[in-house]
Amino acid sequence: MPQWSPNRSPRPKGVIPTVIVLHSTEGAFDGAVSWLSNPQSNASAHFVIGRDGRIAKLVPLSDAAWHVRGQIKWAGSPHSLNAVSIGIELEAYPGAYDYPDSQLNALADVVRQICRTYPIEAVIAHKHCDPKRRSDPTHFPWKRFWSVLLSQK
Repeated sequence: MPQWSPNRSPRPKGVIPTVIVLHSTEGAFDGAVSWLSNPQSNASAHFVIGRDGRIAKLVPLSDAAWHVRGQIKWAGSPHSLNAVSIGIELEAYPGAYDYPDSQLNALADVVRQICRTYPIEAVIAHKHCDPKRRSDPTHFPWKRFWSVLLSQK
């Protein structure tokens, strides 16, 4: 497990996460963990989840990860989306967006744990908050994910 990514900041006082934003790595798990832990990237996520179900936690949930560029806001919040969200990167490759069961099961476990701690109101894709610049996670199987999430306890 790498040390915490330096690409993070404290959440504003009194702000807690209410949104989970899903992303795709567009490359290998280890490469994504390395890049998101590198100060030169100026990017991070709270978690990276591999196709095999591996989970790397890169940023404490109490901090804001830098997974959405700019000052994008969500649902009328006065704070940036990074301040009110938890970012999860899913290992995926261009042309191979099948999201295996092992990965969706791990994602469901992570989302379930987050929801036990924070009042999450939405799970969205990166493309939902920045549609002019982003299209990830590409071909994400939302119906299959919700089925897995709701079928596990």
